[in-house]
Amino acid sequence: MELEHNREIPSDLYKITGTPALIAYWQYPCESHIVSGSDGYHIQLFRIPHGKNGTVTNKYPVLLWHGLANSSELFVAGTPECSLAYVLADAGFDVWLANTRGSKYSYGHDDLDLSVKKDRQRYWNYSIDEMALFDVPAVVDFILEMTGHCKISYIGFSQGSAKAFAALSLSEELNHKINRMIGLAPAMKPKKVKSEAFNTVVDYCGGNRFLFNLLGKGCFMPIAEYLPGISLSLNRFLIKAVINNILKWKMDKLGSIERQDLLYKNLFSTTSVQNFVHWFQIMGNERFAMYEEDDDVSTIPAVNYPTKHITTQITLFCGLEDNISDPEYLKTKLPPHAEFNYVPYEHLDFVFAHNAKTLVWDSIIDILNQDAGVKSKKMAVGPEIVMSDNDLDSELTLLDLKVNGNVEEQEEIEVEVVSKPVSTRKRKSKRRARK
Repeated sequence: MELEHNREIPSDLYKITGTPALIAYWQYPCESHIVSGSDGYHIQLFRIPHGKNGTVTNKYPVLLWHGLANSSELFVAGTPECSLAYVLADAGFDVWLANTRGSKYSYGHDDLDLSVKKDRQRYWNYSIDEMALFDVPAVVDFILEMTGHCKISYIGFSQGSAKAFAALSLSEELNHKINRMIGLAPAMKPKKVKSEAFNTVVDYCGGNRFLFNLLGKGCFMPIAEYLPGISLSLNRFLIKAVINNILKWKMDKLGSIERQDLLYKNLFSTTSVQNFVHWFQIMGNERFAMYEEDDDVSTIPAVNYPTKHITTQITLFCGLEDNISDPEYLKTKLPPHAEFNYVPYEHLDFVFAHNAKTLVWDSIIDILNQDAGVKSKKMAVGPEIVMSDNDLDSELTLLDLKVNGNVEEQEEIEVEVVSKPVSTRKRKSKRRARK
């Protein structure tokens, strides 16, 4: 058994599948809600309204949004001491977990019949643009309506931060509703990965047509549906082979093999090929811009997201060993009030590292307590671990920056389904149940 902060990982935890079941396994409360934005796409939310031993007392709401080809399982995959959602709930926050459109939990639509091929093809026609224009505002409005609060805080990992940047840059109203955006391994324009093969693909496939011809125009990573069903060792081998060889991540802060198996099992979900193509456009054009519809030379270049207009408070945690997130680019595109903190982490470490609570999450709790009007405790993270932007230059020389048995069947879990699909069409505060 692997110990995480003096707690053993139970062997039957490897048999648990799905965010609600994982939450219920550790005896936390769980609610399920489905929201649909003005374009009809369903977004499933899971809510942990309080910690295991707490009660609902109008707690401050915090929204967590996962990265590209992930799901909300990212935040509940480990033990309570090593999963961000549980840590925040036990710290006294009302935790909401979003699932991006097209993921395993958010595959639905008000008007499209997804059993019909033509409608399925239409369904996958989305990118970051639609997430920013429709999904983020709809989810935020829903949480505010459900909780009675006038503001929330938003924590985005990787693409979860990118859609927040995009949404906030396009909506002045949203800036009044999100008190603070906290970015973990924040993404806007990714760095060029130190992989000649990968960069060759980016340079050659920056346009739409090649990737669409190669991958189709539907679901990206449909294999994610089957990965939890294969053996843990095979799953680990496949994931590490891809990540090590393409992204060059060491992944040396995730703990033992047993712990890695638990995390990898809950790592991936589906998204659209068009969303994937959008990221290739951003990398190829080296700018955080809206999606370009085709490769025609007469096409007007996509408009950059006007992220300098964001007025919401921004706090970013960037990895000194992260070869995806590009803080230098972020500094040129975000307003001056954005705060940068640096941690000796790779990309996934912000949600999966065995010491993430000590190095990052305790600082986030301190920040959220300030946002919620609670007197802050002393910062749990020392300056030798998390550095402000002003301290970075003098401290870089101190850091190595090289990136180089039978189990009983799972019991049926009952999750409280509090709301059916809710539409924000025409009037955002209006809610209706879908038939």
